[in-house]
Amino acid sequence: MRADRLVSILMLLQSRGRVPARELAETLGVSVRTIYRDMDALSTSGIPVYAERGVDGGCCLVADYRTDLTGLNEDEAHALFLLTAPGPLDSLEVGQKMRSALRKLAASLPGYLENPEKSSPRVHLDWTAWGAHPPSGEHLGVLYRAIQHNERVILAYSMWSGIEIEQPADPLGLVAKTGDWYLAWEESLKLHWQRVNELRRVTPTGQHFGTPPHFDLPSAWQDYCAGRERDQAFYQVQARALPEVIGDLRRRPGVTVKLMENVPDSTGRQRVELAFGSFEAARQNLMGLGRGVEVLSPEPLRLGLIDFARQIARLYGDEKDPEAREN
Repeated sequence: MRADRLVSILMLLQSRGRVPARELAETLGVSVRTIYRDMDALSTSGIPVYAERGVDGGCCLVADYRTDLTGLNEDEAHALFLLTAPGPLDSLEVGQKMRSALRKLAASLPGYLENPEKSSPRVHLDWTAWGAHPPSGEHLGVLYRAIQHNERVILAYSMWSGIEIEQPADPLGLVAKTGDWYLAWEESLKLHWQRVNELRRVTPTGQHFGTPPHFDLPSAWQDYCAGRERDQAFYQVQARALPEVIGDLRRRPGVTVKLMENVPDSTGRQRVELAFGSFEAARQNLMGLGRGVEVLSPEPLRLGLIDFARQIARLYGDEKDPEAREN
């Protein structure tokens, strides 16, 4: 509707200042000629807008003019309130701020949102995965503040063997996916991704860094996901693994880990579904994990690991390899 478009133009000019007519046309899905006609209509109605043609021209709103119009109709307002603060935002300490902002917005809207029954949400968005356990809010809070101030941090995490690693990192952004948080960080001009719930400590350094030019978090995340899809493994393995080994496998390129049980069994292991690019890749990745992982299926891989273990035992243990005795 033209009325909605006129309000949209007004709000865009108020928030952005000078906007080229072509940019307004592309944003609102109309022609440049239509934008100029709409500008004439706004001017005729008493709104102090004007258009300047030329390279440095654009559509403008007189600097001192402000409107208290929200620009929202009823359907748009209800659509906005479907964005009740996602669960992951509570971990960033901004969930309550978002709810407060929405309440303030509701107070400025027409009376149709004053009716509690009408404003009560009928659609609820649950952003967490089944059985998901939120990572440490302390880590997220530290990382969020470091990202806001471009402050370098020291990330501490453990390998499956228990060895702790400390890594200086420039935190660039956080991404929440199905209940898990991922940190985008840079070191030596190389971009890395780290699951936040695998971190043991995050220590601010007080040192600041410059954001890489042209870095865009959504685009970087899409590239990361596309890379994982390209490397999607085809050799499926059912196994039981220690939690620290699961974390190590998740960091390995070309390995996909799906947690099947959230609680370790009596041996301290959890049921997982692993995927590798091939039988050889599965055997190579699992051979060095020792007692940290037990393969349940497929049988050829299980037998291959058993044979490898027996060869190592014969070579280094009391049971000597028959061929070695003959030599």
